[in-house]
Amino acid sequence: MAAGAAVVVSGLVASGPAVPTFSHAAAAPSVQLAASIDPFAPWVEMFETTVANGSEVFDAVKGAVSGFFDMVEGQFAAATFIGVDVATPEGTDLAAQTLDWNHLWGLQYLAGMDFGMGVPPIEPVEPAATLLTLMSSPLTGLMMGLVGPLISPGVELFNSVGSIVDNVFGGDFEAALQDVLAAPANVIGAVFNGASLNLDALAQFLNEALQVPEGNAILGASFEFGGLFTPGETDAGNVGGSLYNSLGLLLEMEGMGMPYNAPGEGVGLIASLVNLAEMFSAGMG
Repeated sequence: MAAGAAVVVSGLVASGPAVPTFSHAAAAPSVQLAASIDPFAPWVEMFETTVANGSEVFDAVKGAVSGFFDMVEGQFAAATFIGVDVATPEGTDLAAQTLDWNHLWGLQYLAGMDFGMGVPPIEPVEPAATLLTLMSSPLTGLMMGLVGPLISPGVELFNSVGSIVDNVFGGDFEAALQDVLAAPANVIGAVFNGASLNLDALAQFLNEALQVPEGNAILGASFEFGGLFTPGETDAGNVGGSLYNSLGLLLEMEGMGMPYNAPGEGVGLIASLVNLAEMFSAGMG
């Protein structure tokens, strides 16, 4: 009996359902899937892209800022003539827009420019060359344009009174009467067209103030004030001028056989504004 039961149990076990077996091959896809997942890759890619784009953008910003400051520096120099050397082509181009030929040539001579043509160059005359360069800027032209219409009527009245007195003491009463009749028109006209002030009495003072070296001298001087509509005169042919251009000078210059005359050229308010705006917008070089 016991032997029969053992046979039955043995048969049941042998004929029972098969137990599945899990091989190593069945687990491989899960392991491979886990190995292909990289949570850091998107961050690395994002960081690299950000750095590359940022570098390109900031390089552009750096270039733009540098260019902007270079532009501002050039515009500042063109407006003030600070750092401008009138003996260079760039300086000559700038000065020609605020000085007539006589003043430009005289300034370049004092700055030591070699003209050739038998004119012996000299060592730069300082501080005269630097001071006159600064006085040649369009910003000083605007200063003259602002004060000219205000001062010119008084200057013209002073000139008229002086002429009347001279004619009276000279016995020319007809000329004195004509000066009296012309005075109102001259004074009003000075507001629009400017006036000239003789400064010959200050020639010696100017020689000392500018430390003019031996062999050179200021023999005479005058000052031209512009009115509202005075266009000025420049070597480049544009309207405008400057403080130095307004100063009339009769000079004795080493190496020249005769005095050098540079009559003053006044500049008015409107012309000086146009001149400054054009030169500032164009900048230097």
